[in-house]
Parts: sequence; C-alpha cells; structure tokens
Amino acid sequence: MQTGITHKPWLRISGLAALLIALLVGMSTLHARSLNDITSSGVLRIGVIPFDQDIIKDPRSGEYGGAFIDAAEYICENMQVRCEYVEVTWQSFVAALQAGRIDVSIASTYSTISRATAVAFSRPIYYLGYKGVTRAGHDRFEDVGELNDSSVRVAVCQGCGQMEWVQSVAPDANLRVVTTEEAAMLEVVTGQADIAIGAASAADNALASQSSLRAALGGHIYSMNQVAWATNYANVELKFFIDTAIGQLIASGALREFAEEHGAPWADAIAN
Repeated sequence: MQTGITHKPWLRISGLAALLIALLVGMSTLHARSLNDITSSGVLRIGVIPFDQDIIKDPRSGEYGGAFIDAAEYICENMQVRCEYVEVTWQSFVAALQAGRIDVSIASTYSTISRATAVAFSRPIYYLGYKGVTRAGHDRFEDVGELNDSSVRVAVCQGCGQMEWVQSVAPDANLRVVTTEEAAMLEVVTGQADIAIGAASAADNALASQSSLRAALGGHIYSMNQVAWATNYANVELKFFIDTAIGQLIASGALREFAEEHGAPWADAIAN
C-alpha cells in the first residue's frame, strides 16, 4: 500500500550532522571570552609561535619581540588592556583557541581553506610563499616534478603549510617531518634530507647563514598564501575587532614601520 510517506535516510544523516555542528559550536562558545570579558579582565591572552622577524623570543630572558609583538602591543595599548603571551605550536594553536586558553593567535599562519574550517582567520596581513633549498654542488631539483619520487627525502615542518603543499604536488616523496622550519633546513645541512621546503623568508635566512646550501627549484616562490591571525569561531565580535585593528595598523603605516624596524622581508608584501 502506498502511504505517501517517503523515507529519506539522508535527511536523518543531515539532521545528525546539524546537531553535531550545533554541539561543537556550543562547546566552543563555553570557552570563548567575549570582547567585554576581555576588556573587563584587563588582559588579552595572545598565542605566539616564534617565527622569523614576526615573533622573536629572547633565548636568555624568554621575552618576545618582533613586528607582530609590536603590533599586538599597539592594539593592547589602544584597548587599554595588557598583552599576556602564551606560547603554542603549529600543532596546538587551534586547540588552544577552541579550549579558550588564548583569545587570539598572532602566529604567522597561512589562512588556507582547510584551516578555516577550524578557526576564524582575520583579514590578510601579508603574503608569503614557499621556497626550496638543497646542498650546494647538487644539480638536482630545478623543477617541482623532481620531488615526486619515493627516493627523494623532503624535509618539512610539521603542521606548516608547506607540508600540505608538498603532499599535494609530490605525494610519492619521502617526507622528513620536523618541528620547525629551521630544523628542516638543518636536515639538508646534515645530509638527512635532499631538499627542504619552507616559507620564503626561512629559506632566505638559511641560504644567508649556511654556505653549504643553495636555492632549489630555480629559486622561485611557490603557492603564495595569505598570512593572518586567528580567533575562535564563537567569538565573532573579537574577529571583527581584530580585522579593524589590523586595518588601522596597515592604513596608518604602523605595520610597515614595525616590519622595517625588525627587518621583516614582507614589508613590501603587506596586504591592501
């Protein structure tokens, strides 16, 4: 007998998915502090990851400096709150935001589509791509296609954007995954890897300090990306505030001034 009722399993699945998303958002909301909470407490909790001239950690005092630290202090001063820095890693900054350990991450993070499913990114701050380095005297690796071989050892930083890029363009490559971009470059110096892929600035720093290295892949920059800061999706008002603050830093010329003061290579690549 035709009852007129059609059972649609996908409706039940989509309903469960919607419920799961709602639960996840609700959990994030429990941990995210509102902008009013932050100003009332007098403290903005900021996640940091030392990286090039953006965030510099003094090995003796443990204090932070750099272009992004100057920018954060500028924002905190105008908010009339104190910056409280919490060091995280490329692997843990998302969890730190979702758990409410930090309000904002100012790590030099590529705002990719896949990462944007987990955190809310600010407006772009500057643009940066990847470069490769190999040992001087080697005549290999003039083309990206040469990477896609299981015998090729490619050093990359775990959780960094270049790891995803290498996996995309060279799925057969033998990845040597390390914790930092500097460590990836050293893998080539010590002969543990044939080539290292890192942010253009990290590669340039390695080339300037290590005479045993040379630029690979024709010295070209690949996969230009947006560098941005990140917040918890549940705190939309803080994301809007950070966007406004970054806009003022760029429009006023303050961000360029901070970049030039610290010798950041992206002073001419600041987003409009």
